[in-house]
Amino acid sequence: MKRQEPKLATHLDKDQKEMIREADTFFIATHHLEHGADASHRGGLPGFVHIADPQTLLIKDYPGNHMFNTLGNLVENKQTGLLFLDFEAGNLLQINGESTVHWEGTERFIHFKVRQVRSVIGGFPLQWEFGNYSPFNPSL
Repeated sequence: MKRQEPKLATHLDKDQKEMIREADTFFIATHHLEHGADASHRGGLPGFVHIADPQTLLIKDYPGNHMFNTLGNLVENKQTGLLFLDFEAGNLLQINGESTVHWEGTERFIHFKVRQVRSVIGGFPLQWEFGNYSPFNPSL
């Protein structure tokens, strides 16, 4: 698909929400003032990122490597960047905003408030076809 000019907004539109609903992975960028930046992968079955409204995402935090770099950074600095990639179509969706960590019993959720959205049709030059989900996927 030919790359189009970036589309900028302050909230998610219908197509962007659909891309998030269909996503089984995204990347999250955080920053700690003393220890620097961190970029991590988050994944689950499509729908694991809940869209509360056009400016709010709720993301369940599954057990991972137990390093808690992302969560620790969010406690220190709420500024967050999310990157969703459509690996088959080559589209990308970058979302900047602020996050807070919420605990509900033994479960954690990241509450993400959208501040800026940038989407680019054809903005990701690599494309491939989906194989199958890992049996270790936390949503299975």
